[in-house]
Amino acid sequence: DHRDLHSFPTRRSSDLQQGEHNFALDLLQSAESLISEGGASSQSLESLKGLTYNNLGCYFRREGMPMEALKWLRQAHDIEQRVGQDSSRSSTFLNLCAVYSLLGKHLEALQCATQALKHLKAVLQQNPDASLSATVPGTEKVDTASMLAIAYHNIAVEQEYLARFDEAVGSYRKALEVAETQCGSGSQLAAKIRLALADRKSVV
Repeated sequence: DHRDLHSFPTRRSSDLQQGEHNFALDLLQSAESLISEGGASSQSLESLKGLTYNNLGCYFRREGMPMEALKWLRQAHDIEQRVGQDSSRSSTFLNLCAVYSLLGKHLEALQCATQALKHLKAVLQQNPDASLSATVPGTEKVDTASMLAIAYHNIAVEQEYLARFDEAVGSYRKALEVAETQCGSGSQLAAKIRLALADRKSVV
C-alpha cells in the first residue's frame, strides 16, 4: 500500500526501529518525568521536551493507539510553536498527518502535511544545505530532501481521500520529481512514489 509512506518520518528512535517497544517506552517515560521535574525553563530543555513528546507520539501511533499518540504530538506541536523550531516542526506535522489519517480526519491530515511542507521549505530557504537526518532518522536515511518528497506524497494521499484526484496526481508528480532529483531514481522512496502515481493515474 503506497500509504505506508506515512510511516517513513515517524521512526524517531533506534529502539522503535528495532521493535524493542517496551524498553523504548520506559526510556521515553523516564525522560518525560525528568524533563517535567526540571521545569523546562530554558529553550534547549523545551526543545528536548518537544522531541520526547514527539517520540512518545510515534510510539503510541505504532502501537495502534492513535488518540494517545495525538495527545503527545499536540503537546510537541505546542512546544515547538513556542520555541519557533522549523526543523523539528516539519517532523511533528508529518507525524500528526499520519495520526489524523489513521483517525479518518483527512482534512486535518492534509493541513498538517501542508504545514510540514511549508516548514521544510523554510528550513531549505534559510540553509540550502540543511540536513535533518540526525533529527529524523529512519530505516533508510531520511534527510531534508526525503522529508520534502514525503510531505508532497502525504499531501497527495490525503487529497485522494478527499476525492481531489486531479490535485493528487499533481502532488504525486511533485513528490516523484523531488525524490528522483534528490534521492536518486533508483531509491526506495522514488520507487514507492512512482508506484503510487501509477496507481492513481490508472483510475483517473
